[in-house]
Amino acid sequence: MTPYVPPPFGNQVVAAVFAIIVGGVASFAFSRLAPTIKARIRRAPTIAGAVIAICVFAFVIQTRATDRMFRGYFSFKTPRERLQDHFAEFDEKVARDPEIRKALAGFPDPSIMLADFRVRGIPRLDDATIRQRAQLMRMLLSQLSDHAAACILKRATSIPSDREELEQAMVKLEAGWVAEWMQVLYQSMLAEVRKTPTVELSAEQMAAAYQAFEAKAGPDATRRVEAGLAANASISEFCWAVKTMYEVAPTLPEPHATVLLRFMAQGT
Repeated sequence: MTPYVPPPFGNQVVAAVFAIIVGGVASFAFSRLAPTIKARIRRAPTIAGAVIAICVFAFVIQTRATDRMFRGYFSFKTPRERLQDHFAEFDEKVARDPEIRKALAGFPDPSIMLADFRVRGIPRLDDATIRQRAQLMRMLLSQLSDHAAACILKRATSIPSDREELEQAMVKLEAGWVAEWMQVLYQSMLAEVRKTPTVELSAEQMAAAYQAFEAKAGPDATRRVEAGLAANASISEFCWAVKTMYEVAPTLPEPHATVLLRFMAQGT
């Protein structure tokens, strides 16, 4: 279990303001709804409002109830805690899914199979999810060094500093990015479990998409991208090529944008 981490002072101020507002409303409502008690005890509405305000403040701080309500905007968790929560929720969601559970039946180590489902399911994703994944990848890669990015793209062996860098990047990208990324991973798993037909790219589609890319990026950048995607390219050139593809491809007209993004998804 993640230990409790006291919220920052700024969040305590937000909680206090919220509690005061609720307490004030409660005090006003009490004076209107219970005039007899007010007549006997002049300070009864004030006391009731204060008690309710204190309870609301304690509830918000201790349970961080507003974290989910406001999607992390007024979060009373640290960014790292929110990241851990998203991973925990994702694991629970996957564990509850009947199709995935059925596909994992009989395997001694489900985690290995789940990782395999995530990768093999990518080529089976629909066009909209492919585009969503590309946008998320672009945002993630922009936060990583070349070596850490190469690990994500399966071009380098991960080391502890890479994993730490990846976690820091996810923390920096915040809850909204992580939630979308988890949804893409989930869709990849389902696509693989359901054996959704893989979308094959024809040579004609790829040629037309590369022509559109060259018209947008220029011949020099296109040649550098082609060299960077080669098997013998250096890590820095490979990462430059991938990042450039994720930057330029979404700006192309359809179907060229989706063709290139699907090509990238199949390789990365």
